[in-house]
Order: sequence, then structure tokens, then C-alpha cells
Amino acid sequence: MSLFSTLLADGGYASYSLGSLTKDGRKKWRDNLTDSLEQLNIYRADNRMDCNNYLSVSTFKNGKTRSEWNVKEVKRLYVDMDAHENPINLDEAKLLRDYTLENWFDGEELPEPSYVIFSGRGLQFLFTMNGCTNVTGWKRYQSALLNTCQKLLEELKHHSLSEASIVADEHNVSIDMLKDAARVHRVPDTTNQKVNVDAELLYENESNEYTLNELNTTFTAFSDDNLPTIEEKKKTKKKVKSDKGKKKKTKSEPTEREVDISGIDMNEKQGIDPHFFEIIEKTIKPRLSDLETLIRLRNEAGTDSGYRNNLIAIAIPTLVSCGCKNDKVIEEAHRINALFNKPLKNAEVNDWLNSCLKKKESINADGKKGVSRVYYRFYTNTIIDKLQITKEEQEEMQVLCSEALKKKRSRDKQKDIQNANRREVYKEKTAEKRKAKEERNKRIHELSADGMSVRQIAKTVGASVGTVSKVLNS
Repeated sequence: MSLFSTLLADGGYASYSLGSLTKDGRKKWRDNLTDSLEQLNIYRADNRMDCNNYLSVSTFKNGKTRSEWNVKEVKRLYVDMDAHENPINLDEAKLLRDYTLENWFDGEELPEPSYVIFSGRGLQFLFTMNGCTNVTGWKRYQSALLNTCQKLLEELKHHSLSEASIVADEHNVSIDMLKDAARVHRVPDTTNQKVNVDAELLYENESNEYTLNELNTTFTAFSDDNLPTIEEKKKTKKKVKSDKGKKKKTKSEPTEREVDISGIDMNEKQGIDPHFFEIIEKTIKPRLSDLETLIRLRNEAGTDSGYRNNLIAIAIPTLVSCGCKNDKVIEEAHRINALFNKPLKNAEVNDWLNSCLKKKESINADGKKGVSRVYYRFYTNTIIDKLQITKEEQEEMQVLCSEALKKKRSRDKQKDIQNANRREVYKEKTAEKRKAKEERNKRIHELSADGMSVRQIAKTVGASVGTVSKVLNS
């Protein structure tokens, strides 16, 4: 297997790592270091179906440990493009491979990869290095590669019109920003046990082999301006404060709050912070609407018990929070109760009303002008927990949903705004690059027609040999 032979071409020890899960759910990991090509093939043959199979990107000085301090030579730059939560399939992986080879690794900004591997849920791009023994220097180039690919991925998601864009966006494809010279990657023709899918080699070109100097002088992503500087970490001593004798502060959820809203015209907003009304409109009133939506959903599902008392107990203080007068609170509480397929008895609803309204009356007895209204404020997560609102039900809610769902909605809204003119933006942004690429390709064909060799053409137009070959064969 060429992955094995190119890795051990200059000697040293390669790590063939095996990962699996024990019956009790613990991760089991074993690094096998060897300097034998035959042994690497044996490991692969014996474990390809039963374990997660990985191969190191570096060779090591001895066969004791897979760690950066033991690295003899770094043999690969790598990009791990993964879809952690929603894995891509083989056909989608091929779409991404074709797009990236054509638009990312075009021999101008970035070099062509030596290997592209479908990991079972994403893609791994490997670039074979020649004579790279400086781990610190390698990290600069690895950082530049990852930073450039990260920007290109964002551009693909938001400004491209290709099928690859849809795959990257729908599967939330991301790039792992890892700069570990002792890292491992998937071995093709072995099973990814995490998703039970076979890893496959989708692209291979052993002639693509690079030195750090060649990358620096040939490709814009690795120019001096784009290579990060390595700064030494300053060691600072942290002062350890003794916690002895100190009580830990715990965050408690507010249960009650006193607000005087007697005699206030809610339309005139006299003598009250306008922010209070903003909360009412954006949070409290939508909560009431969500509670009614929950009743409708559970009525349709035939769920008639187990949540009604909790819902009424939450709805009544929420009505008070909206500034409703006593009569209105009573009227609305009974109206909400009537929405259930099997409403609570009126006496049960009245018990909840008395529990809230009596508190207000007791505060009135102090003789002060106005009514001091005591109401409960619940965190959204508390309401979700008390009413056991499922993820499916949260999809129908305005505000009674998880933070993750709110963020997703915000992202979707932002995407809709960004995509309004994405076609024009994409065309304008890539017009010059497409024109330059077309002119370069035309020049390659002209030079080939004049009898120049592939290497001479590559040197003349400033592209790699692989790029020139691809243009002439297309």
C-alpha cells in the first residue's frame, strides 16, 4: 500500500493505531510502532473489520511511543474535513472531492493533495512532505493550510452555487484545526466503527511530494505573509487561593419578585421602565402563546394528563407578569384550562388563582397606595423541564425552546439574508480568478502545441506538474 511505503521511505517507525470500545463503554486504544512495511499490512489485514484503524502522519525515532518529542520526520500535511453530527455518504464525499480538487487545490493558492480519503463521515486530505524534520517549522505550514481551507469552506457554504455547497451546508461540515505532528488518520479499506462505514481512498497521486521551501515559494497560501509566527508561551505562576473556610456560592433561580403596577395605564406607560414592556412583548406574551400551542399539540397526540396542573401553575403567574388585572387573570386562566381535551375542575384552577392572588391582597393590607403584585418568573429551561417539552414540540414554539434551537434559527435567518444576492456576489468575487485560470489553461494548451514538455510548461506558467497534466488531459 503506497500510504505505507511513502511513510517509511526514509526509515523510522510508523504508528498503526487501533481503537475500539469495551462492553462498559470505555475507549480502548493501542499504538503499534513498527519499521516494517510487511507488519503494517498484517495489522491492517488482521484488524480492518473489528477496530478503528489509523496511521500516523509522521515517523518516529524509536518504537516506544507516538508523541511529538519522538518525531523523526513529519511526512504529511493534513486537512480533516468532518461532519461530526450528520455524516456525509460516499457519493457526497465524491462531490466534495471533485469540487475541492478543482477549486481549492488548483496549484496556485494550494498544492494538489497526494491522497484524499473518505473517512466514513468526512474527507481527509494528505500532502506528502520530503525531508521535513523540523516540527516547529511544520506547524507554521500546517496552520497556514488549515486557515486557508477554513476560509475556503466558509466561502463554499455561503457564496457557492454548487451541489458541494449544499452538502457542506446541510451536513455542517467543519475543519478540525489540529496541528499535532503525532496525529493519525483513517486507513482506507477499513471500517469506521463509529458509523459502521468503510473508509475509501478517493484520490491518489504519489508524484505530489513537497518540501517546505517549495511550498513557500510556489503557493500563495504559504507565502511569508500568510505563515504565522511562532511565539513562545510565557510561563506564569498561578496564585492558588485557599478555599478553606469559604462557602461556595450557588446560583439560585429567582422565585418571586415584587412589582407595583397598580393604576398604571399599560398603553400610556407612565412611570415605568420601557424595557419592562419590551420583555412583555418579546418574552412573556410569546410564552403564553407557546403554552397554548403545547396544549394543541398534546391534544392532537392524545396526551391528556401529567402536565395540566404544571401548565396552569405557570400560566397564571405569566398572566400577572403581563400586567393583567385580577378579573382578566381569572378569565384567561379558565379560558386556557378549557383548551385541554380534559380540563381541570374549576375548583382546581381557582386554587391556583387564590394561591397567586391572595399574596397580592396580603401586601395590600399595609396601607400603601397601590397594589404590590407578587409574581413568579421562570427560566425557559425550568418551564421546558417542568412540562417535559420534547425537541419535536420545541420546533413549534416561539420562545420555549433550547438555546441550541434558538441559535440554529438565528443562523438560518442570517443565511436567508446572506443568500438573497449570493449569485451576484459569487460571480463578482470569482470573475477575476476564473478569467486568470482560463487564460492560464489556454496558455498551457498553446505551449503544449508548440512541443514543450509538461515540466517546461509548468515552470513557464508557474503551476505544478500535476496541474499541467490535469489541464492537458481534460
